Amino acid sequence: MKSKIIIILSFICLSLYPQANRDLEKFNNAINLYSKKNYEESLKIFLELRKSGIDNFEINYNIGCTYTKLKKLGLARFYFENALVFKPFDSDLFHNLKVVYNDILKDPLIGEQEIMNKRIIYFFPLSLLVILFLICFLLSVLWIFLFFKLNNKKFFLIFFIIFIFFSFIFTLLFLLQYSEYNKKVFVVVENTANVYIAPSSDETILVTLSEGTKGNVVNYVGDYIKINLADGSSGWIKKDMVIYRE
Repeated sequence: MKSKIIIILSFICLSLYPQANRDLEKFNNAINLYSKKNYEESLKIFLELRKSGIDNFEINYNIGCTYTKLKKLGLARFYFENALVFKPFDSDLFHNLKVVYNDILKDPLIGEQEIMNKRIIYFFPLSLLVILFLICFLLSVLWIFLFFKLNNKKFFLIFFIIFIFFSFIFTLLFLLQYSEYNKKVFVVVENTANVYIAPSSDETILVTLSEGTKGNVVNYVGDYIKINLADGSSGWIKKDMVIYRE
């Protein structure tokens, strides 16, 4: 049985290896096209890799860079901020986001504050948070056992409280990361986009948004999505006016 499992795992690894090589070749080809200023063709390959399920810093960052070159700053913001999840302290990403924010936001400091917020939330990688939480949890259990076995209970009680505190912090960061990553966010990708009181272009226009405006997706009805904006207002916007994380 053990040998069968090893054979199956080996087969899976070998079957995935050629695909990984093909993806790497495509990625390098896209980088080469980008360096030759063939941005449209480069973008096609990057998006193809993204749609195949590859979601990492390199893909999102390079898509953002390509959209910046094509002057599609709403789309650039969306993918740069996706990349921020993976490497919140990357200096090149920070610089490029500042450039985009300066062009699309009335107050670029709002965008920079969002970067700082994500740096706090994603300071520890998700996998590391899980490991740290498990370590603190196991040490807390061990400390409880020692608490009843040894005489110097005050010393052990202090350390037990410390472990519980850090376990709480790591759990909170984990939940914040999970919530942030799964948040349904949209960004306007056209020069302007109308927000209606109901899901129809015949309805009253509540506000007109400019390219790069960001908010949260609440609901979907046909060709429209219901959105919430940063100021607390809500309405309906056409799907083809925005890009959003489902």
